[in-house]
Amino acid sequence: MLSTVLAIISVLLLGLAIILQRQGFVIQYVFFLRFPLLIALFMVLLPFLAGEDSPRIIQNWFELDFTGMVIVTCLSILLAGTVMYAAAVLFIHIAKRNDLPFWRSQHEQLKSGEDVSQRFPDWFNRWWFPISGLLAVPIVMACWRRSTNLPYRDRTSAILLGILCSLLFVIVAEVYHHWRKDKQSKPSTAQKLEPVMARVLPDKGVQSIKKGLDTEHDSIFRRGYAFVFFAVAFIIYIIGFFLLQPDRQTLPEAVPAIAYVLVLLMTLALVLSALSLLLDKYRVPVLLLLLVYLTWQYKVSDIDHYYKIDRSECPKNQNVVNYRFTNAYDDWAKQHAPDTYPTIVVVAASGGGITAALWTAHVLSNLQRDVDLKHQFGDSITMISAVSGSAVGSTYVINAFTSDGAPKDDVKLQAIKDQAARSSLGAVGWGLIYPDFWRALPTFFLPKELDRGWALEKRWGAGIIPAETSMRTWQEGIRQGWRPVPIFNATVSETGERLVITPVDLLTTPVNSFTTQEQSPDFRWPVRKLLYPGDDIAVLTAARLSATFPYVTPMARPDATDNCQENIYHVADGGYTDNFGILSALGYLREIEGKLQAERRKVVLVQIRASNPDTLPSPENNPSYFSMATGPFKTLLRVRTPVQVARNTALVEALRYEWQQKQIGQLDTVIFQLNNASPLSWHLSPTEIDAVQTEWVDRKNHCELVTLKRLLGVTGLSECL
Repeated sequence: MLSTVLAIISVLLLGLAIILQRQGFVIQYVFFLRFPLLIALFMVLLPFLAGEDSPRIIQNWFELDFTGMVIVTCLSILLAGTVMYAAAVLFIHIAKRNDLPFWRSQHEQLKSGEDVSQRFPDWFNRWWFPISGLLAVPIVMACWRRSTNLPYRDRTSAILLGILCSLLFVIVAEVYHHWRKDKQSKPSTAQKLEPVMARVLPDKGVQSIKKGLDTEHDSIFRRGYAFVFFAVAFIIYIIGFFLLQPDRQTLPEAVPAIAYVLVLLMTLALVLSALSLLLDKYRVPVLLLLLVYLTWQYKVSDIDHYYKIDRSECPKNQNVVNYRFTNAYDDWAKQHAPDTYPTIVVVAASGGGITAALWTAHVLSNLQRDVDLKHQFGDSITMISAVSGSAVGSTYVINAFTSDGAPKDDVKLQAIKDQAARSSLGAVGWGLIYPDFWRALPTFFLPKELDRGWALEKRWGAGIIPAETSMRTWQEGIRQGWRPVPIFNATVSETGERLVITPVDLLTTPVNSFTTQEQSPDFRWPVRKLLYPGDDIAVLTAARLSATFPYVTPMARPDATDNCQENIYHVADGGYTDNFGILSALGYLREIEGKLQAERRKVVLVQIRASNPDTLPSPENNPSYFSMATGPFKTLLRVRTPVQVARNTALVEALRYEWQQKQIGQLDTVIFQLNNASPLSWHLSPTEIDAVQTEWVDRKNHCELVTLKRLLGVTGLSECL
């Protein structure tokens, strides 16, 4: 609250400085200053938009390390100075160019021999930068509150270093300002452009623009400072493109996502203000002009979001199969005899952003390194069905399998957990202000798949998973019997169907085609497959498609030379249809149940949940009008989890009962779940990472671990208390 008050004081002081120069307030100037004022308002509201009470998908924007806090503090102050200076420049130069009354009292206008450059009170001319710095207080204070992982002294030092960093840029602006004053004998910008303008504009237009370019009537807020601010933002922008590309291993982690937003706002504050300065004179609305341009750009340019897929031709039959789940199981069974592995493991992992990625990697790694299980758990896994964030975590696990089977080295298992916990939120910021921002420009040379989704893929695999690692690469290990079958679950945006991404061919079940009465209820679900025989896709792209969070990752369609008519839709997050991966797991078990019956193997379905669906929120007492307005939308989102959990539980019980009746085999399930909700964004604080890891020793999870050990044949275990 205090930070918000200080930011409002900053704006009020600017308004006071303006009002003191005129007996009345002209609403016309509010229109001219609309872009700086809007950005100032956004700076004040931004901490509330990404605060503790905000949706989990945008939390942790302000959770920073020492370097990140220095960067964000410096950029926040520079942005505040940019906004204040842009407003001041507009205030002064708009008046002269548009022949509006100067913001001066009548007494001052009648005085002779005075310096007419002084538009603002002396105290504002001296302290305009510290005053503007108050506008950065909400963002800096939000960083202070959220970065509890840093000690008090480190946070204080980081903020002080950020302030010193911003002052260095102001010193550069001051040096440039005085250098320009020494060059006054040279022709001004208006004089240089006058011959060119005279050829294309009428005399009145030339004189009007000359007035706007003239800075002689002001000795404080000259365009030289504005040029320095723009140059700083532009240089930072260009350097960031080369040094902060998401496939680099170290530098991208040091720059938080919020820093990219601040640099973009600095550029927009100056560019939009400059457009306003040029076009408002002729009553040309800047926003309308930009809207018309963007509409035209969308019409003439193909700026849809794409993902790369290797497809030679469309299949003649949608249900053509070459290598099915039964074939994959046979290959696994050749390397894992029933007497050594009497129980197989099928994993179904839920979605939930980076929390789900870490929890999935943490559970699977800890089970593999458990002393009682003796590194046999991983080799017992035949299939992993992952959704959204867990698709990312399971990618690290599945990729760690070798011809020797599951990873057994403690160092490698720890590396899997570290990789899953690594922040990639900065990659989203990089993708937003570079490839996604460039989409508004006629940049036809950019690759179609270059966007923030592509940036996330590069960040996930930086130094860990080569970009050429594909589903076809994984299929080689599946055929050799040492890699489990991955199933990444997604959703077709246009049709709402469940979409399955796996290197194994499967029969799809179209809508309204359930005619076989012998089918179990768990298989009566429409499903569409992404890959056909001969197709290939990068494993990181498959994980990204499954984890297409709303607005964070764009929904994309395939970029192939021959897009199949039945598979040209946009891919959305898998959590819309089944956020727990159960449907695909049951479909897999349904297909191999004949093999299980012949070999008399048991099945353990390991469910990994990144949240506790039994946790009930407190009822809202006396909700606000805003809560009432958003209530239907929030209800639509919240109804998904309990409905899916109830459905999945019923389907698992139905399959277990059917197997008992037909004597197919034994089906048991264990559930490892987090009890406390964590942010969905691709960043976790050290405290949140520790909290996720601590949940492993929770009593309920410990009891589930004991149950799993018994199901896998471990004896001599004590009772779970």
